[in-house]
Amino acid sequence: MPIKEHHLENLQEAETYLWVKEGLERLDKLLQSIDADDDLLDLIDYLKDENEQWCDPDMLEQAEISPKSVSS
Repeated sequence: MPIKEHHLENLQEAETYLWVKEGLERLDKLLQSIDADDDLLDLIDYLKDENEQWCDPDMLEQAEISPKSVSS
């Protein structure tokens, strides 16, 4: 059972990563479309980089191909 629980936690982490990534990309496009100042755009870039650092790449790959949400 602990292995399954760990696997589920990793998939949930990957799902969260994808959700944050999509949100930051949308926010970045919005800020660029309104000609936001460079400080805000730099902050979004920083957050994108940080988001990339904490997700397990193997779990990310599985979450990207998964047809269902883990949290539903």
